[in-house]
Amino acid sequence: MNMIDKKYIVVAFLLLIIGIVIAWWVGVIDYITLEELKTYRVDLQNFVHNHYLLSVLIYMITFVSAILFFIPITVVLTIAGGFLFGPFVGAFYANIAATLGSVVLFLLIRYLFGVWLQHRYKKELVT
Repeated sequence: MNMIDKKYIVVAFLLLIIGIVIAWWVGVIDYITLEELKTYRVDLQNFVHNHYLLSVLIYMITFVSAILFFIPITVVLTIAGGFLFGPFVGAFYANIAATLGSVVLFLLIRYLFGVWLQHRYKKELVT
């Protein structure tokens, strides 16, 4: 692995750590709750009705970000998806976002730690 690849890996890892710290420090968990969903129910439904594609995009980005930054709000987001978009469409969007977030996280971790793990456990990984 050349030096440029190592720099990209270090930058990606640092961005991931910074994102996790910021998400926890800001208190994202405090803002995405079922109580907040009930409080802003009418406003959220109006926004979804007036800006459907934008609301789907925001929902999916929020869901993927929750997975990437290890924020335990996916249950609330899944319920919110069903509430805002209907049970079947909300479940569809939640599944797409969860799958996308998991794949991105898998690839990120694989490329951040894959080479190091292969080097570290070279003897144990021999086939």
